[in-house]
Amino acid sequence: DTPLLAFDKLLVAKGDIGFGSNWDGPNRIGGELCVLSPVRPDGKLTTVHKGMISDYDLNWDGRRVLFSDRQALWELDLCSTGDVPRRVSSEKPDVTHYDGCYLPNGQIVSACNACYQAVPCTGQPNVGNLHLMEADGKNERRITYDQDHDWNPTVMQDGRVLYSRWEYADIPHYFSRFLFRMNPDGTAQMEYYGSGSYWPN
Repeated sequence: DTPLLAFDKLLVAKGDIGFGSNWDGPNRIGGELCVLSPVRPDGKLTTVHKGMISDYDLNWDGRRVLFSDRQALWELDLCSTGDVPRRVSSEKPDVTHYDGCYLPNGQIVSACNACYQAVPCTGQPNVGNLHLMEADGKNERRITYDQDHDWNPTVMQDGRVLYSRWEYADIPHYFSRFLFRMNPDGTAQMEYYGSGSYWPN
């Protein structure tokens, strides 16, 4: 027993996984969201949602989960039996939202390809930069303006947002992933780790 697992429920994704290349958009981590309880190898796995799962983020209240199906952000109430996910991000056919993250002030930050930018070597307009929106998906605005992808926002203990950025400056940095940080409103973007490293990944 470890104190890090001193809780009785664990939210997990189940199914086939697939990770995209640098120039692709969202990954795939499974086809089901499940709750494992109790948290041990012989615990019971209960499916709470079936469908493509790209990523997910558990809300601070432990009741709700924000997830992406590689196209849009959805929110599910884990404490409501038979709850249908609520679409959070806007409905635009060629715009994807993924890597959603709850912020302490109630807003959401996520990757989105609405900038219609292309990675220089592919020409495919699917570069994901970070966007900020209200909990209902309204008032969305872009907060990073990078040539290449920004991914995986997460809240640090000091309230700032940590995220990874693909720095495609030249051939040696083809797979570079720098860690950046910023305030939740997108201000004060700066390196956190890796900007002075040849291979920070």
